[in-house]
Amino acid sequence: MLILYLLTIFLIIYAIFFIKQFYNIVFKGYAPLISTKKKILNKAISNIKINDGNVIYELGCGKADFLKLIETKNLKVKLIGVENLLIPSVLLKLQLFFKHSKIKVIQDDFFKINLEEADIIYCFLNNETMKKLGKKFLNECKKETQIISHKFPILDFKPEKVLREYGSKIYYYKI
Repeated sequence: MLILYLLTIFLIIYAIFFIKQFYNIVFKGYAPLISTKKKILNKAISNIKINDGNVIYELGCGKADFLKLIETKNLKVKLIGVENLLIPSVLLKLQLFFKHSKIKVIQDDFFKINLEEADIIYCFLNNETMKKLGKKFLNECKKETQIISHKFPILDFKPEKVLREYGSKIYYYKI
C-alpha cells in the first residue's frame, strides 16, 4: 500500500512538472528543458578562455552540464547556474550537495538577476529569449564578457566566431 501511495505522489509531482513546463514553454516563451550533448559542451569550452577568478554563469542551467564540465578542470572559478523551474533546481541542488560541488544554483528568473560580475555566460535557450537577453547583456555585462550560445544567436549581435559541430552551431560573443 505504501508503494502505491508513493507512486501516486510521484506521478502527481511529475504531472505538475509537465504541466508547468508546458505552460512556461507555450505561454511564457521559456526554452524547454533539454540538455546539450557532452561533445558540444566540450567543444564550446575548448574554445573559450577561462582564467582563475572568473565568474561563470549558465542561464537556464537545467542539469548544469556546462558548469559541471568546467568544474572537472579544477580551476579557481566561481560557477553559478540559474534555473527558474523549481523541480529541476531542487534536484540539481541535491545532486550537487551530495557530490560536494562548488556550483551555486539560483532558483530564479535569470532576467531578475544581475549579471554584472559575469566573465563568461553560457546559454542554450531559444530565439525569443536570446533576443531579450541581448538587451540585458548590453545593460549589465562588463566589457570583455564572453557569451556562448548553443544553437540560437543573439539577434542584432555579431558573433566573434561560429562553430558548426555535430549538426549544431555554437555562437561566441564578446560584449
